[in-house]
Amino acid sequence: MTEVMIKTLKGNYRYKMAENPDGTGYLVDLESKIQHWLNPFGDHLIKRKCFMLDKDQVRRIGAVGVKYNASSSSGVVGIGLFLAVVYRIVGRYISIDLAKPQRVTIIVLFALLALGLKVFMMIQNGNKIEMEIGSRQKLKVVYMKFKRHDPKLFRARLVGLVFCLVAVLFCTYDLISETFDVILLLLDCLFFYFLVNLSLVSLTQNSKYQISSD
Repeated sequence: MTEVMIKTLKGNYRYKMAENPDGTGYLVDLESKIQHWLNPFGDHLIKRKCFMLDKDQVRRIGAVGVKYNASSSSGVVGIGLFLAVVYRIVGRYISIDLAKPQRVTIIVLFALLALGLKVFMMIQNGNKIEMEIGSRQKLKVVYMKFKRHDPKLFRARLVGLVFCLVAVLFCTYDLISETFDVILLLLDCLFFYFLVNLSLVSLTQNSKYQISSD
């Protein structure tokens, strides 16, 4: 079983660099499958799509080690709590009276907008990486499991996942059944966007993982 070092890429959150001790590495695609978008857990559970890189490609790709201080999932919780407090203060002043079918239509449109933004960013990040290393189609693809035992980090990411999921369900229910206002709609859209981007925090920068194809 090989041990690799995970590094982030400058200005590109879709990919992580997994660098081997010999200087070669893998370009790890964190968003290759839709079913992985909501998965913030990089350890054991799924195989990640990886592009094999030679030493020259590793040097050109612009990977940098980033010291890990706190979970991004915890940051999502903090932002969510702050926005919830703001909503409680001003939300009642901007409510709109709409029929349920209209409410559902608007919520769906905003969800599609969030998904459209995500897909746009995925395409942009894919184009960025090809400017550094050439076409991804020419690279050998392997599917690897990344293994690292860190219960504390697992719990933090689980909290982030549950918080985003509950926030989306609560906001959506409230928008349909109770008060419909612009701030709550934006909160719902924001939490949904966080939710479909949780895979981006699934591998911890500047940390060592064991990889296998089993």
